Amino acid sequence: MADKEKESLEAAHNLYNDPSYLAPNKTTNIELSSTLFDVPRNKLGFVDGTLKIPDKGPKDLARWNRGDHMVRCWLFRSMKEDIANDFILVESAKQLRDELLESNIKKEWDVIQELEEIP
Repeated sequence: MADKEKESLEAAHNLYNDPSYLAPNKTTNIELSSTLFDVPRNKLGFVDGTLKIPDKGPKDLARWNRGDHMVRCWLFRSMKEDIANDFILVESAKQLRDELLESNIKKEWDVIQELEEIP
């Protein structure tokens, strides 16, 4: 076997045995998303307030902030831009939900729902 071939095989062997190597499959993607990005699972808890801000330490707070920010981004991306801009300064997903419920948007939504029920 030529030296270049041997070096190439050794490099490939080292690559696949490296603990940071990620094989392209679903298991790896799930593992990657849950460990590398450290994403909380209970996303609805950010919106309804059941997932409280942790007081354990900076690592837990950073994780909570990442999750809450992610949920707020999802909510903002689902809104029309002019509506999202009205709520851009909220500090949490829970606050965003509360502000939306108190706003005219909730009242308008209720009226639309009532109108749709009329035959």
